[in-house]
Amino acid sequence: MGGEWCVTPFPPSQPEAIRVLLTGHADKASAILAINQVGLFQYLEKPWDNTQLLLVIQQAVERAQLLRELRRTIMQLDTANAALKGAQAHLLSAFLMKARLPKALRAGGLRRRCARSRSGRGYFVSR
Repeated sequence: MGGEWCVTPFPPSQPEAIRVLLTGHADKASAILAINQVGLFQYLEKPWDNTQLLLVIQQAVERAQLLRELRRTIMQLDTANAALKGAQAHLLSAFLMKARLPKALRAGGLRRRCARSRSGRGYFVSR
């Protein structure tokens, strides 16, 4: 049995934990199994170099910070997207209401005539 059994319970209880496995085994098959099943960030074999271990820890901390920032940015984007959808629905509703307004005016007896302005840039309405 490899060392992957030590970190197996962590994904459900600590899903955001960055996992590093330090082992004395040189068994590559169990390392691959641990990386795939448990989601290890790094796998280091004994004897490890302390500078390499420090580098792995620094990279793990940086990864955790980047993931936290990414989640925060996604939440901000979701909030902005919801606000834009609300504004879009409001504008669409206002547009549809305005599009129905001339029909209501015609039904009430007012006749409107639209003509192109002399400059050719827009329309003016007269009664």
